[in-house]
Amino acid sequence: MPLKHKKKYKPLFIAARGSTYSLGDDGWELDPKNYLPKGIAVAFLEDILALNAVNNVCGIVKYVGDSVDASLILSEDGLQNVESIYLQCFGDKKIVEQQFSGNTISQYAELFDPE
Repeated sequence: MPLKHKKKYKPLFIAARGSTYSLGDDGWELDPKNYLPKGIAVAFLEDILALNAVNNVCGIVKYVGDSVDASLILSEDGLQNVESIYLQCFGDKKIVEQQFSGNTISQYAELFDPE
């Protein structure tokens, strides 16, 4: 599936409960306290948001969809744990927030809106 050029987006982050965020020189930085269950994270992206994985480069799995793109950030420990998910919402991000709230992933993770 070719990557298509998209317009402006609204960012959202998903990380394990208790994680902290800080705005650094390179953008938002995350200090995860735990990992997300990989199966639940992937199911949320693929089954709920209807995204398709297009590549995996340096521990970041890129997903694309019609109104949302995502980057699944894997741990650097070689165990392929999920540190966080970075979402780019090209439509109404409230829809993604509602889908998150009603899904199993919300039991393990928090949604962070930097705006």
